[in-house]
Amino acid sequence: KAQANLQGNSEKLDFSSSIEANLNQPFFLKTTGSARVGPAAKEVHLTEFFVQRGSVEINLESPVDFILSDKSLETSPIKFRVDEGRVLAQVQWNPQNPMVSVEMRNLPLAIMKHFGGPSLEGRLSSQAHLKQSGGMPRATMALQIQDLRSDAWPPNKTLSVDASARAGSETLQVDVVMHGLAPEATRANLSLPLRFRIDPLEMRLLRNQPMSGTAFLAIALDQLGPLLGLDEHKTQGLMQGKLNIRGSLDRPDLSGSVHLDEGRYEHEDLGVVLEKISAVLEGERDQLRLRELKAFDGKSGWIYADGTCRLDPNGGFPYEVTVRFQETSPLHRDDITGNLDGTVTAQGSLQETSLRGALRVRPLRIILPERLPPTVVDLEVEEIGARPSPSLRPKKRESRGPSHRVSFDLSIDLPGMISVSGWGLESEWKGALKIQGDASHPLLTGRVEVTRGHLDFLKKRFRLTEGQVVFYGEVPPDPVFNILGETPLRDMTAQVRISGRASNPELTIDSRPPRPQDEVL
Repeated sequence: KAQANLQGNSEKLDFSSSIEANLNQPFFLKTTGSARVGPAAKEVHLTEFFVQRGSVEINLESPVDFILSDKSLETSPIKFRVDEGRVLAQVQWNPQNPMVSVEMRNLPLAIMKHFGGPSLEGRLSSQAHLKQSGGMPRATMALQIQDLRSDAWPPNKTLSVDASARAGSETLQVDVVMHGLAPEATRANLSLPLRFRIDPLEMRLLRNQPMSGTAFLAIALDQLGPLLGLDEHKTQGLMQGKLNIRGSLDRPDLSGSVHLDEGRYEHEDLGVVLEKISAVLEGERDQLRLRELKAFDGKSGWIYADGTCRLDPNGGFPYEVTVRFQETSPLHRDDITGNLDGTVTAQGSLQETSLRGALRVRPLRIILPERLPPTVVDLEVEEIGARPSPSLRPKKRESRGPSHRVSFDLSIDLPGMISVSGWGLESEWKGALKIQGDASHPLLTGRVEVTRGHLDFLKKRFRLTEGQVVFYGEVPPDPVFNILGETPLRDMTAQVRISGRASNPELTIDSRPPRPQDEVL
């Protein structure tokens, strides 16, 4: 629902507007003010600006004036109340004497979740200033985050961040200190070549000029995951090290190393658990090299990995990582477990990734669920006269950026000892599969065949004498079944065959020698 009112003439125009909507949460916007157009300048007098998103309110505390001419912009002091925090700003922009000042005081980070961000607690304050002195531009920024914490962290665990940036006509200096990620603080400083001018306004990094910096890292992974929105990925371990940064943005020169010790990874939904994770990441001039990564599956198998990433922004940071599986059983769950052997190589860049390799799966045990999950029927219910209620959980924002393409060329060997049981079925299979295509259209081809087994059906036990499941590469996969079970009766052998596509299987009952179906039943 939107409304707009305009009233006035060519010299002065009064305006007001309001927007009311439900964008996963109730949203309301209201503005009131006036505008004047003179021969030398345009003026806007804003008397009211109010935004409400869920329980968060952003309110203009006092009227503000904007005066715009051909080469200047001036404002009166701007004061916003943002929930329990404040935002103060003022602009006096002209090429001879520019001045911009922005200050944020105690903004609660909890408001981020109302705008699609992560669920965090804490407070943010910052100050930013731009001015010109003696013909030389100067810009400074300081940022402080206090008592930052996530619900997924242990009680009383918080993080603080102090960051500053100073920009002159030729250099941008950045300093960051973080306390709380580990017993030791994480510190970084970076000096970047810059071209900064006021008239005309220009601020850009010089990619072929020298840069320098140092990073002392100390990061506890159990706190990093929630900050990155990886709630279903549980990580533990301590990353520590030092990296020296030299060279230029186009040709960086790194040295130093970062170590991960006693790491652990768990994905609760998939049942994946890896322990005793250790790794060394080294800077080697224009590339990062992953050495000696290994992880224990908690049983008897290991995963080993190594690789490189070239620090080439123009090439999309090309990388190659090789992962080797050695009797690896990463799944810790009751319905499926098995061992992996083989090698998979991931090669690509920020734009695309290619996965290729060969894996052998043996043994593999799959237990079919006792019953399928119930079908949930969605009922459309409309309450007359009621406003739509907001969703309790905001929807994830859709990415509008270029998608990352993932392609496959994987061979999977199933040499035997592939056990499938449940629903009266006890069976062993063997076969071979290939996965090709890309993530949006994966192509699964190959076949698996039964080696032995039986099916309990209609209070009889049928021995599996034939069994093939063939994948032809449909998207989504729709394999063809041909499974035959037989059981001896008094004077014949009863047969039950399942055939056809998985999307439309057929069940036929026959006998040897042939008899009418009702007699067989």
